[in-house]
Amino acid sequence: MKTTTLLIAGALAAALAGCSSSDANCGDGGCLDAPSVPPGLDASSAPPYLPASGQYKVTAFTGGDDGCKIGPDTLVNTDARIAVTVDASGNIKIGNPKGTPAMASLGEGLITGSDFEITRVNHTKVDAPSTCEYDSNVVTKVKLDDPTKKTIGVSVTEKQNNRTTCDVPVGVGTNCTSTWSWRLTP
Repeated sequence: MKTTTLLIAGALAAALAGCSSSDANCGDGGCLDAPSVPPGLDASSAPPYLPASGQYKVTAFTGGDDGCKIGPDTLVNTDARIAVTVDASGNIKIGNPKGTPAMASLGEGLITGSDFEITRVNHTKVDAPSTCEYDSNVVTKVKLDDPTKKTIGVSVTEKQNNRTTCDVPVGVGTNCTSTWSWRLTP
C-alpha cells in the first residue's frame, strides 16, 4: 500500500509540475507543454493547434503602409528570429521585450480561438545615442491556420504617437502608423 501511494504521489507531482520529454533542449526534467485546448475554450472553439514556444523565422511578408519607416520587409528569410512564448494558461507573447513596462514587441494576450488579437501599449525609448521616444500602440491579429507546419500568421498595426526628438528616420512626423503582415515559421 505504501509503495502504491508513493507511485501515485510521484505521478501526480510530475503531472502538476508539467514535466514532459517532448523537447530535447529541456534536460531531464522536461519542459512545460502548452495545453492542447486553452483554458476557457471547448474543443469546438479551440484553434487547430497551439504554437510551440521558441524562436520563429519570418518566411513571408505582405506590405501595408510603413508610415513609421520600421522596415518590416527587411526581416524576411534572414537569420533574425522572433520570440514566441505560450504558457500553460493559453497566453501568448510574440516578439522581444520592448518599451516600458517591457512587453513583447508585437503584443501579448490570450489565445481565444484560431483568430484573435494581442496588444502592446507602452512607452518606447530608442537605444542611445538616440534620444527619440514615443508612445506605442500595437495591435496584432493572429491567425493559427496551418496545422501541418504550425506556422503563425500575424497582421500588425503599430501606431507611434507623441514622438519627441526623433530625427531618424527622416520624414516621420510626431505621429505615424505602420501596417504589415508576416508568416512566422518555427
